Amino acid sequence: MSTPKIDKQKKILIVGAAKSGNLGAVAMASSLLLFLKNQGYSANNIGLSTTRFIFDINRNNPFFRDIKVFPSEGIVRKLIPYAVLKKFFGIRKKSDSFDAYTWADVIIDIHGINFVSKEPRISSIIIPGSMIIISKLLNKKYIKFTQSIGPIEGPLDKLLAKFFLSFADLIIPRENESQQQLELLNLNNFVDFRIDSAYCLDSKYSNFTFPESSRLKIGVCLSSTSAAKSKDYFSSAKKLIAALLDDHDIFLFSHYSKPNSFEEKAALVESNNDDNELIKKMFDSFKNSEYLSLIKAFDSPEEAKSIIKQFDILIASRYHACVAGLSSLVPTIAFFSWSYKYESILASSGLNSNFSLTDKNIPNHYDIVRDIIKNKEHHKNVLKINNNQACESSKSAFELLRKYI
Repeated sequence: MSTPKIDKQKKILIVGAAKSGNLGAVAMASSLLLFLKNQGYSANNIGLSTTRFIFDINRNNPFFRDIKVFPSEGIVRKLIPYAVLKKFFGIRKKSDSFDAYTWADVIIDIHGINFVSKEPRISSIIIPGSMIIISKLLNKKYIKFTQSIGPIEGPLDKLLAKFFLSFADLIIPRENESQQQLELLNLNNFVDFRIDSAYCLDSKYSNFTFPESSRLKIGVCLSSTSAAKSKDYFSSAKKLIAALLDDHDIFLFSHYSKPNSFEEKAALVESNNDDNELIKKMFDSFKNSEYLSLIKAFDSPEEAKSIIKQFDILIASRYHACVAGLSSLVPTIAFFSWSYKYESILASSGLNSNFSLTDKNIPNHYDIVRDIIKNKEHHKNVLKINNNQACESSKSAFELLRKYI
């Protein structure tokens, strides 16, 4: 079978993305950008629609140089009406956010997770669904790329999800559970799940130097999002770190870029994403323990991965920190996982549910981690055995994308 020809003059808009902030979102955007550039697309034909526009526009990330950056705002209140006016009445309303959709030929949605009933309906279902409708009203191709979907519960959410998702040209779920959610909706526009698009992301040099020590290095990545979901999060993390400090070196880090302004910091606090402040609070609570280190905020997910790959064990609340650890063959423990996306990426890497610490098994956290540390070489071998298959699964998502663009 011949490889499908790609029209490199098509304009590609990436939505649900960012140049900064959550390094998971940046990792997915970077992986997709690398793919598009390797296919011969020029930066001028690639656009990024971001809810962090006022912060991203001033970010000097060379990898994103020359691509168009659009704001993402007013999706329901403005862009739906604008799309209806253009479709049925030929009236063109001016808006930078709307211009992104009219400019593009193909829209690739890389929201990490959406259509989740336990999250606010407007942000989890209505807004991402409306983005599909806007694209269809404007006759644009729309692809949802390696995303977690669900759980979708209740008749209204199921009805809304089926309505919105049925208009997508292609849906690529990133775990079996998400695929099952789509099957329950009786949709026919999805494929079998592929592992997250950032799984094979390269690492990049970091100037952080680990202190000389014969003790095991354990990385701990905390998340304000996870902390907001459980009142026991901070105390449980502190108790676990305190127990591990007896025999191991602990390195606290954030998988979130550092805010560049008071306005950006305020936005992070409001959205429960100020991870850098959270890890500083945790570090300060130990009053300068000699075996506890605080790693400064990373500039990119590639830099973060270069540090993560040097840990002996990783305990992480951010999903893409887990992805970085597993793909680097580091035994990785999900801390206070709140979605099946965590357990799924662990399973795809050959690790079982014991590698997920939740608010349901808090009394056993230390014993579980201690047992994993004891058998870390075995777990590294398991990761090594499964790594090629996991990476190939991720790469196959891009091959599917090539056919649909």
